[in-house]
Amino acid sequence: MSPSPGSVLRQLVGADADFYVNRNSGTPAVFNPPMLPAALPTAADLDRAFAGNLLRYPYVKMVLSGDAVSPTAFSVSRRAGSKADEGLIDSFRVAKLLMEGATLLLPNLHYWHEPTAALARSLSAELGQQTEVFGFVTPEGTQGLDVHRDDADVLVVQISGKKHWSLFERPADGNWRPGPVTEPGTVLLETCLSPGQVLFVPRGAAHRATGTDGLSIHLSFVIRQVGVRHLVQVLIAAVEKAAEGLSERPLTEQALLAEAESLLIRVKKETEGLTGGGIVSSARETLQAMPAVAASGPLMMVNSAADK
Repeated sequence: MSPSPGSVLRQLVGADADFYVNRNSGTPAVFNPPMLPAALPTAADLDRAFAGNLLRYPYVKMVLSGDAVSPTAFSVSRRAGSKADEGLIDSFRVAKLLMEGATLLLPNLHYWHEPTAALARSLSAELGQQTEVFGFVTPEGTQGLDVHRDDADVLVVQISGKKHWSLFERPADGNWRPGPVTEPGTVLLETCLSPGQVLFVPRGAAHRATGTDGLSIHLSFVIRQVGVRHLVQVLIAAVEKAAEGLSERPLTEQALLAEAESLLIRVKKETEGLTGGGIVSSARETLQAMPAVAASGPLMMVNSAADK
C-alpha cells in the first residue's frame, strides 16, 4: 500500500518505500524526515493540558525504575459541586516525580488531544490497521521501562531532548508474549534519537530506552497487528451468526441434539466460502475500528445535524 505525497506516513518517515522494506523484513531503522507533521504536540502543548487540571488517571501514568508509581502519588481529589472527584492529576506532583527520575506515560493520547487523534485516524486509514498514540516523558539519565517486547509495530517520534535506544533481535517463532524480557538476545541497533528523528521498532523486537540529554519527550505511534486470537474472533462471529434463530434453551435432550445438528449445518454453510486471506482481512478490519475519536466537539456535531 503506497500513501499519497501528503500522507502522515510520508511526513513521519520521509520515503515510505523504505519504511515498507523495513516493516516487511522486521528490521529496525532510523528515519530523518524533512519535516514532521505540524500537528504533533509540543512540550508547551502538554504543559497547557496539565495546567487545565482535568487530566486524570489512567490517561496519565508514571513509572520509576520499571515499577508503576501509585496514582495516589501524582493525583488529587477535587470537588465538583458537592461531590469529591478522585484521580485528577496534580501537575506539581508530576513535576516532583519527574525530578526524582520517574517517567511520565500518556497512554492513548489520541483520546484527548484532537490534533494527535487526527494524525492517528489518517495513519490508520493509510495502513489499514488500528493506530494508537502514546506519549513518554523521560528525565535525563533514566530508563522508564525495563527491556520489553511490544505486540505492535511502533514509530517513535522524538519531540524534544534525546533518548538512547537499544533494539534486540525478534523472537525465533510465533510462540512469544509481549512484556518484560530477561534475555533479549543479539543487539540489532544502537542509536540516540534527536528531535525530528523517527525510529521504527518492529513488532516483537525487544528494546530499552534511556534519556540522555535534557527532558526527553517522544510519541509512539502504535500500529496494532492481528494475531491468532483475532482470527478466532472472526470465526466466533460466524458461528454466532449461524446460531441466529435457533432455540436458546431447548427443554429436552432430543430438542438439544436437534439444535446441535442444525447448528453444525448452518456453521458449515456460513464458513464454506471463507479463506485464510479472508479471515485475516476481516480480523484487520475489526481491529482497525478503534474506539471513535470525534473529529469535532459535540456542540458542532449537533449544529451540523440540525443543518441537514
